[in-house]
Amino acid sequence: MSFVPSSVSLLVMTSINHHSASQISHSQSQTSQLSPIISSPSSILSPQPPTNISFESDHQRPSDESRIYTAGSSIDHYPTHESESHEYYLGPDDNVWRHTSSPSARNIATFTGSSIHPIDKTGYRFYRNPDTSVVATEFITSRYTHAYSLQAIELASHLESFVQVCILPNITLSQSACWSLYIGAKIYDTAMSSHGSKIAKQYIQTLDQFGQQIYATNLNGMTPRELSGWLMAALELTELRCLIDPQLCYRTHRLAIPIFMQLARTEPTVWRNHNSGPSLHRISLSHQPGLTRFAVMDVFGSFVLGHPQMIVWDPVFIPELAHFPWDEWIPGFPLYSLLALSAINSWREQDPYTRNPNEWVQYERNILDWSAQHIGRSDRSDHSDSWRTVGRLAIQEAFHHMTLIYLYMGMGGLKSGNPRVQVSCSQISQLCGLIDSKPDLAVSLFFASMIAGVCAIDEKQRSVLRNTGSSVVWLSK
Repeated sequence: MSFVPSSVSLLVMTSINHHSASQISHSQSQTSQLSPIISSPSSILSPQPPTNISFESDHQRPSDESRIYTAGSSIDHYPTHESESHEYYLGPDDNVWRHTSSPSARNIATFTGSSIHPIDKTGYRFYRNPDTSVVATEFITSRYTHAYSLQAIELASHLESFVQVCILPNITLSQSACWSLYIGAKIYDTAMSSHGSKIAKQYIQTLDQFGQQIYATNLNGMTPRELSGWLMAALELTELRCLIDPQLCYRTHRLAIPIFMQLARTEPTVWRNHNSGPSLHRISLSHQPGLTRFAVMDVFGSFVLGHPQMIVWDPVFIPELAHFPWDEWIPGFPLYSLLALSAINSWREQDPYTRNPNEWVQYERNILDWSAQHIGRSDRSDHSDSWRTVGRLAIQEAFHHMTLIYLYMGMGGLKSGNPRVQVSCSQISQLCGLIDSKPDLAVSLFFASMIAGVCAIDEKQRSVLRNTGSSVVWLSK
């Protein structure tokens, strides 16, 4: 399986310069009590100790307009920067996955024309035969290599080059996937040329038009390869929205839901039984990288932004699959933490009067039993990658304690001053101390330091956590 890019890491780096992402509604946020605190990185790691905060809110269930996709539903309107008047309509859940498409989809033809096709009015063109275009391949490769060079990719379970494993296969996967990468390469090129302030004006229209094309595409009759290409294109578009137009990031991500559902139907083994949603564990091990990428974005995005998960996942850990490695879309992020975050997200969406308030105790035992693992290269007998071993284990352990904090406060109802919470804050703070000797770790430790920074009481710990955020700001410049 190929390595999947870390759009969440991109979200962190770009959110530093785009605080408008915090304008996304947090009325049903899972961390609604923290929303005033996490509006910007500077306030996340403020020097003042926080009050004894709690993740518990008013226990409101998500409104109809923000409910998750379950068995299937339709998207009535694709939002653009200019038009955002309609909310998505979510159909009823009948526990049967079915495909629904836009009424206009069957009337929209796919791109046709000459070998070069204009997609917007800014003069950028896309190769009709991207797999044979050395120019397009080299351009995409060079820009993505530079863009992802700050994300400690070498700490992932796969040692191969991220670009070689993920980007290049998508160039030849489909025209849609290649076009999305080409747009991304142009945006990264502009951002890295110190013209970041011009990005929004220059590329928002391009993203709008490409998103409308994805929205209007008829998925019926597509092969799994074609569906995979469109799914990767939609997810790439979501990342780019996070970068330059974050207010529409979440809604753009929803654009990928029908494609995900259609592609998931081609892998019936992802359902453990007929009464559950797709198995998150099996999806994470799928040979279709787009399925894994979508799942991680959904679960982690729900955790970070407080939105309901878009899919009703089956988060059960499957022991017989434990020895299989998974493509770490976020370098060093343990699969078990993904399953735990999804379970906590789902629990918080349940009716507060019927859910089990003591369910967190069993999850705590399971999470505490987990241990970080090092995946080294089999062709090396020396210790030349010893730093990679240390860095990877540190990141895994930080995510481990981040998950515990979310469990204690988001599911167990504990206050931030509880000893359990403070122990995890202390551990994350100590791990962040490694950044002085390896600054690139700051990006991978950002999420854990953000959560611990909100909850930590000790001033020395808060100082270390605050410096982690500052390191990410410095790296993103």
